[in-house]
Amino acid sequence: MFFIYGGSFIVGDTKTYGYKIISDNIVSQGIIVENCFFSTDNDPNFSGNLGLWDQLEALKFINTVIHDFGGDKNRITIVGQSAGAASVSLLSLNEEANDLFSQSISMSGSAFSQWATKNNISEIALKVAEKLGCDLNGPPKIKECLKSKNITDFQAAILPYIQFSDPVDLNPVPIGPKLDGDFIKARTLEEALQKAPKKPSLIGVCSQENVLYALSMPGSTTPPGKYFGHLPESVSNYSKTNLEEFVTVVLAKEKYFGKNVDAFVKEVMSDVHFNIPALREAILKAKNQYPTYFYLFDYNIDSSDNSSKYVQGSAHIEDVVTLFGSLYKEVKIDKNGKKVQKQFAELIENFVKTGIPSMGTINVPRIIPNSFKYIQINKKPSIKADLWKHRLEFWNNIGNKYGFDLASGEQIKNNSFKQEL
Repeated sequence: MFFIYGGSFIVGDTKTYGYKIISDNIVSQGIIVENCFFSTDNDPNFSGNLGLWDQLEALKFINTVIHDFGGDKNRITIVGQSAGAASVSLLSLNEEANDLFSQSISMSGSAFSQWATKNNISEIALKVAEKLGCDLNGPPKIKECLKSKNITDFQAAILPYIQFSDPVDLNPVPIGPKLDGDFIKARTLEEALQKAPKKPSLIGVCSQENVLYALSMPGSTTPPGKYFGHLPESVSNYSKTNLEEFVTVVLAKEKYFGKNVDAFVKEVMSDVHFNIPALREAILKAKNQYPTYFYLFDYNIDSSDNSSKYVQGSAHIEDVVTLFGSLYKEVKIDKNGKKVQKQFAELIENFVKTGIPSMGTINVPRIIPNSFKYIQINKKPSIKADLWKHRLEFWNNIGNKYGFDLASGEQIKNNSFKQEL
């Protein structure tokens, strides 16, 4: 397993995840785990996607040395979570990476998300350069200045622009990969996906993704109903006044939802940030003959986490916490949690070894035309069908009707969303 961690393309390191739980759950089953983890201007003097190129070089290195550690370079699975999952999406579409991995796992992240790929981020790049004290008089001077800064400088300059404090910011990650025609030699992700080798792909999301950022419960500093006024300001290229009014006037009113307004916000933003992009990627891969499988992680693994009293289901990173342990605190796992942990580890293990996810007597069906089946992972895992079908149709119809898609951040032409299986 070649694991690319999350962190908004900005924060995190390999030490954060530790080794004990992943050793117990995955390494003990004979699987080797390697943990891995962007120019930002549109000027041709700045080479883009340096983070992705670094990941590609790391993958090449693993291919070279994995035999010395008892591994098989022909059985490498690239795995990513959140921003790392978006990286996996992009890495799998790079021509140089074609022969460097056998399959992929994307956990709560997709390159098809608005926050995952950038087309024009020169404004934020200049702000960061200015914050770093650089002379903004021309790209050469900016580049020379940026080269003199270290990673700590960059993180300090960029972090103020991350908008996770606003639960419904549509694009909370200020920088990241861009489609530059170089790392991915295609005009669109759809075109690249059609051309890439059809390798097995396991895609998953957590049942309540945005709870990690949006949960409003006793002690929260974010009051209910605060979020919506910021939504139009989050997307600079909205072109339809109707869409702005739909979000700010119709959806924003607490009177329509009463006490359920918080739950509504979390569900909507979970869709926009994670669920809909993941579903679209899975459907598109299946339609292009990729062996594609899907899971819904639906269990709060930490028995000491009080958020389960307010929202049923699992938040963003809950699945990776189950495999690796918590990024920030000790996780207390009760008897039921240990059972879920063991089953989920078995699912990942079997996919890594065989290319087909399974646990016990349950074999996860491959997604095929007219049949979107997936595994729901909780105390009693089971195979279900048509995950959030009506929600996917809703967001596709909104994009087609108003000409702008919230999940991808793209203008929509000619009813382009026809992604039903």
